[in-house]
Amino acid sequence: MLAISSIAVALIVAGLVVVILADIRTDGSVTWIGTLREWQTMLGTLIGFATAAGILALSTAFQQETMAQRNAEATVHAGHALAVEARSMNDVLQRVRQAASTFHAVSGDAAAGSSAGCSGVIQELDNAFVRSTPIYDSIAPKLADFGDPNLALFVNFYATHSGILRDADYYVSKGCPPTKPEVATQFMKRLDDANDYYQRIAKIYGVH
Repeated sequence: MLAISSIAVALIVAGLVVVILADIRTDGSVTWIGTLREWQTMLGTLIGFATAAGILALSTAFQQETMAQRNAEATVHAGHALAVEARSMNDVLQRVRQAASTFHAVSGDAAAGSSAGCSGVIQELDNAFVRSTPIYDSIAPKLADFGDPNLALFVNFYATHSGILRDADYYVSKGCPPTKPEVATQFMKRLDDANDYYQRIAKIYGVH
């Protein structure tokens, strides 16, 4: 739009220059130039309107492109802020991942005779979960602006984190009972999935 408006204004100016040069070189002997001179008031008015319209279109297009550029920059900044928030969330998930692997050996049949009870490590990790996501909550209505695949990555990461947090809270609320191998395996997989989503987000936004 900006380029088209610029070309239109340039063509109008060029046309005026051609007419003026032709009049000077022919010393007013060319009939059609003389006619133009007679109608110069009307032509001047029309050209003025055309030039003003071109300048207005040029100004509008410039404002639109400036706004689009600002929106794009704001989207990048918002995406980076989300990625930083996701990093703090994923850090806790990976601590849970490391701790969960140490409990894997006591799940299933071997854990059948074990008494339920949450260790200090489990309690600490449950308390460490990031439960407040102010950046995501404020940006969520505009997530569509991030585009594919960024939108899917953010939604999947936050949804996976929410599911893990919900299950962890439930597990702790029940006194940390022994778990079946398939349950433990599924929980570990969800932790790995969350980490995969985060690593892809971190690569896109350069978060380390």
